[in-house]
Amino acid sequence: GEELRLNCRINNFSPNVITVNWFRDGQLLQAGVCHSVSIMGANGLHSIWSVLKVTPGRDEEGAVFTCRVTHAALRDSVERSYTLQPVECQREA
Repeated sequence: GEELRLNCRINNFSPNVITVNWFRDGQLLQAGVCHSVSIMGANGLHSIWSVLKVTPGRDEEGAVFTCRVTHAALRDSVERSYTLQPVECQREA
C-alpha cells in the first residue's frame, strides 16, 4: 500500500528532443508520470529523469511497468521494465 517511485534516467543524448513513456502491462500510463527538465552537461549532451509514482494494490503482484525511450539517434526504442513482486520481511525472534 505504499507509494513506489520507479525511475528512468536518460543520459548523454542529442538532439534535445526525446520521448519517454511509461506502460503498465503494455497499456500507456499518463497518471503519476513526472519528467525533469532536460539538463545539458559540460559535454554538450542532455540528460533527464522520468519517474512513475504508483501505489500498488494486492491484485498487482506480477504487474510489469516499462519505461520506453524513443529518440532520433536510436534505431529502435529502448525499454527498461520493473516487475512488482511481494517482499517478505523476516522477523527476528
